[in-house]
Amino acid sequence: MDTDAIVLAYLKRKQYERAEAALNHEGRVESLDDLAFRAYSAVDTNVANYILFHNPKEGPQAYLESYARLKDWITTSLEAYRDELSAILFPVFVHCYLDLVSKEHAEEAKTFLARFSPEHAAAHSADLAQLGSVTHKQHVLQNKLSSTFRTNKYNVRLSSYGFELLVRFLQEADFMLLLAIVNERINVLVAEAKPNDGVVPRFAAGALTGLSVEAMDELVEAHQVHWGTFPSFKESTHALISEFSEELKGLTDDEGRPLVFNLFTEAQAELDASFAAAAEEGAGRSKRRKRGDGSAAETGDAPPVPELKRIPLLETAELSELESFAEVRSRMALSSTALPSAAMYTFFNTYDTLNCASFSRSGGLMATGFGDSSIRLWDLEGRHLTGLNPELVPIAENSVVLHGHSGPVYGLSFSPDSRFFVSASQDGTARLWSMETRTNLVVYSGHSFPIWDVAVSPLGHYFATASHDTTARLWSTNMVTPLRIFAGHLSDVDTVAFHPNSNYVATGSSDKSVRLWDVQSGNCVRVYTGHTDGVASLAFSPDGAKLASGAHNGAVIEWDINSAKSLKSYTGHKGAVWSLDYAHDGVLLASASADHSIRLWDVESRFLDASTSRRQDTPPGGLVKAFYTKSTPVFNVKFNPRNVLLAAGPFRASEPSPHVDDLSPAAKAQAVGDAGAAISMDTTK
Repeated sequence: MDTDAIVLAYLKRKQYERAEAALNHEGRVESLDDLAFRAYSAVDTNVANYILFHNPKEGPQAYLESYARLKDWITTSLEAYRDELSAILFPVFVHCYLDLVSKEHAEEAKTFLARFSPEHAAAHSADLAQLGSVTHKQHVLQNKLSSTFRTNKYNVRLSSYGFELLVRFLQEADFMLLLAIVNERINVLVAEAKPNDGVVPRFAAGALTGLSVEAMDELVEAHQVHWGTFPSFKESTHALISEFSEELKGLTDDEGRPLVFNLFTEAQAELDASFAAAAEEGAGRSKRRKRGDGSAAETGDAPPVPELKRIPLLETAELSELESFAEVRSRMALSSTALPSAAMYTFFNTYDTLNCASFSRSGGLMATGFGDSSIRLWDLEGRHLTGLNPELVPIAENSVVLHGHSGPVYGLSFSPDSRFFVSASQDGTARLWSMETRTNLVVYSGHSFPIWDVAVSPLGHYFATASHDTTARLWSTNMVTPLRIFAGHLSDVDTVAFHPNSNYVATGSSDKSVRLWDVQSGNCVRVYTGHTDGVASLAFSPDGAKLASGAHNGAVIEWDINSAKSLKSYTGHKGAVWSLDYAHDGVLLASASADHSIRLWDVESRFLDASTSRRQDTPPGGLVKAFYTKSTPVFNVKFNPRNVLLAAGPFRASEPSPHVDDLSPAAKAQAVGDAGAAISMDTTK
């Protein structure tokens, strides 16, 4: 028991105020929060900055006046510098508010937040909600957002002249408080470039990643990303044709003609013609793309393909060659004018407990995770859910329910051969399930907090998990401990995705950044910044050169894998983008959102301009088509091997579509417009 505290309580009860003050001063009795705050305030850098930038005439009103002047100056500056200078406003705004709270100017802090927060609401609504809960100096250290801002520098990239303009304005206006914030809290990288040359906008939105801008640039220079895939589609298809030609040699059809000719010779000619057309079109695109900076998505050079044995891979069950060949022949070639057929699976009677949905590679199976910790498997092709032994594992007509987790299920992912799937739960575990026995085979424990997402490698054997504990982890199906721990994000890792060649894992976080990790070394090799809200979904392009990310505020950004630069931004969604997927030819990108819509984007439109072959009827922003539902947020979207678009989500009558005012009477009467089939799934059966 603390004797000093007892004596202090006795003196206070007897109203011996002078004795109490003396003991309190000499004994240094203070709470842990006060001690932590006093220690933080006494850091040498803070003291040095206070002495260097102190202005005795500045009080709490100086924060309001100086920030207002800075905002007005940036708003009225030349358009060439306005965008890049605007990136400085949000971090300065946050630290001005935190300084006022730390100095116990509660009323001024409240006024400051109410006056200036509306200007940042569109891009930083989630951050403002957290910031509003910081009302006491102890909260500055306890709140997750304010603690992150205070312990990490906010990255901003400015052109040399833009930075010179900013510093000159602050010095001439004698805004020492703002100069102190820029000096201590913001990491400004001055780029020797013009503001509109494509270099500065890379970090135009600012970033809080725990890494300096210099460190992120060093990652690009130090690590080459082997983004190529193997083997090529043409080589594997022709090898398949040759193999079957030998096996079927001598066989004839009903009319006496060689079966090989019927099955493959014509197909070979068709494939050669389609490949020639694609090569010609690709050559034209490559010429236009070479005008860029040589990034992965813009160069015509051969892609860097990793060695096949760079990471250990086990032999996995292959799809039937005939089935694979049938998929190739029946795959629809898509474009902005040739849109895919689509099927929307709507779940009824979920009682708001459906958390996630995932399709198998072929699209014949779907798994759904619920808040009551159950998993339900659905047969989408009418083949029934059979097991190894029908006597031991009964045949399920339409769906089957699996139990094992002790908390809500948030993530599901099928293996490439659809014989297994992995689930992730709030209980902090991942589980491997067998489709043949419909049982849980392995439990993987390691995360200390809920797991939000899981992804199985396209080559099988490995899977990755994303967790609230700010880490992602790499697992092997034959080991119950993680092979790699990907640590570096400052907040929850909300989503995870494998590169097509399985050598890299991408993670998206609530800290608004995307990171690319090397599976072999476990190192972070790229950081992609530009989102103004948490990242909710990820998808790699089929050729491995690009990465798309969707955010909670509805923004979608496409990145070049190698250079870490944003290629294009897609806007239009009014809610979180829960799922993304590329068509198999990489021409279209589908996005599924909480705003009850699916959107198709033409990802090639960036490389087509008026001087080449840009279509005049292409919608602005790359949007090709938007499909709306009446009251169904879309949780998952996927192109099956034949380029048919599949989507799923729960019916919620209490959530009318936010786009209802945008729809024509005909579209309102039709659940998903002309997207395709709307299929009902009843979870009570």
